Amino acid sequence: MSAPDSAQPRRARGSLRRAVLLGAAALMAVLWVLRPQADLPAPALDWAVLPRYADGAPSAVPAKGARVDRAATGDRLKVWGAIPAGARFELRIFRDDQLVFRCPPGCAVSNGRLAIDVALGVAGRYDAYVAVARRELPAPVDGRAADLQRAIEAGARVFAIPSIAVQ
Repeated sequence: MSAPDSAQPRRARGSLRRAVLLGAAALMAVLWVLRPQADLPAPALDWAVLPRYADGAPSAVPAKGARVDRAATGDRLKVWGAIPAGARFELRIFRDDQLVFRCPPGCAVSNGRLAIDVALGVAGRYDAYVAVARRELPAPVDGRAADLQRAIEAGARVFAIPSIAVQ
């Protein structure tokens, strides 16, 4: 009777080892999915505020030193540049912490290049950012800070546009 008793602890140890190995493999899979996306380059974007009378031609885009933190009602925010290959992205624009524009939908990327032109039609403080990730970004929430934090926690790389006061 002692032989069956000694086989039972061996089986229990084997089951415990398998459970530990399966648990470790599951943990590694979760960590792999949730890893920061350091291999994903940040979006290479630029932005400018165009006066409402600008015709949209390349010559109408102000020089880099001409960036402003103020605009008049009717001026336009223009964002352009490259989105990393294979990345999911979103541009989100908030006015006084309310989401007012989202791309996509509302825009298109051609040959990995984003180009949007959004009218700043109502007075207020505008904040915008572009997030890129390998997986789907979280649904937007009101409040730029909370929304931005959720995107970063999801592993997104972010390009933020400084606040613009529209009067």
